[in-house]
Amino acid sequence: MERVGVDPNTTLPVTGTVKKTIYPKNLTPAQIDQAGDAALKAAASKEPGTKLDPFGAKPRADGSPADGFFEATVRVGSPPRDVKIQGWFKETADGSKVISSHAPVYDKTWPSLARESY
Repeated sequence: MERVGVDPNTTLPVTGTVKKTIYPKNLTPAQIDQAGDAALKAAASKEPGTKLDPFGAKPRADGSPADGFFEATVRVGSPPRDVKIQGWFKETADGSKVISSHAPVYDKTWPSLARESY
């Protein structure tokens, strides 16, 4: 998605492309997958600060059961650091949980601007 705006410092127009998911540049896909597995396990075992919405707890627009949702902060990478992961999972016939999608949560602290700088 292309975005257009005005830089408040220079008042010049700026453009940029916004992607659906922003992955940390210093984590490999394997580390992100490992973090997803750890986050699902943490949420399933109800560790403090985690969230788990069971599979089928919310319906899709067509009425079918939606995937379950999980969120947890886990340590990953080298050097190890905390990364918040959100994802969705399905349940198999034997009751085990299988991740259908997951990603690190993008955390951007936006700068504070004085009102006259808008």
